[in-house]
Amino acid sequence: NLRILYLYDNELNGLLPKEWGSLTSLEGFFVRRNQLVSTLPSEYGRWTQIRELSFAINYLNGTLPSEYSFMTNLDVFELYSNELSGTLPRSWSSFSMLRQANFSDNCLSG
Repeated sequence: NLRILYLYDNELNGLLPKEWGSLTSLEGFFVRRNQLVSTLPSEYGRWTQIRELSFAINYLNGTLPSEYSFMTNLDVFELYSNELSGTLPRSWSSFSMLRQANFSDNCLSG
């Protein structure tokens, strides 16, 4: 029943494991400031208890998964300084608890 996973400020590289989507008790997940080159796994949308989520300062690419709209307890969401593209999914309007979001320094449009 892992609740918080801190992996920031390391030299992690490669892909984010899709298998981590099964960590459904997570309330905090932090991989800020690594060297991850991956898309955001849609499987992480199963983290319905997540409150704080930081993927900031990596090399993440691709579009933003609409499945993250199931993260209805999300309070802080950081995606800044990556290489993400596309638009914010309309389904993300379900983030009713969201207090802080930073998506700057990406290639988002719309």
